[in-house]
Amino acid sequence: MTKEYWITNKRFKFIAVLLLIIFLIFITFLYLKADEVTKDPCGICAKKMGEKVVCTIGDFKVLQRTYFPNGSIVQEP
Repeated sequence: MTKEYWITNKRFKFIAVLLLIIFLIFITFLYLKADEVTKDPCGICAKKMGEKVVCTIGDFKVLQRTYFPNGSIVQEP
């Protein structure tokens, strides 16, 4: 007498591939969102707040940038 399982080998492979695809899509979206935030966090903050944001960046040479809600950036020496 052979035992039959509901999840056959074919179904198991299908579910595994489907979960892998969902996982890869989710990780890709997280990577793209993290890349956007790490490259221009002050610009995102200015858009969400609707006000200008002044950010100071740099280690050796300190630069000051002003981000506006419309996406423009002014760099001050």
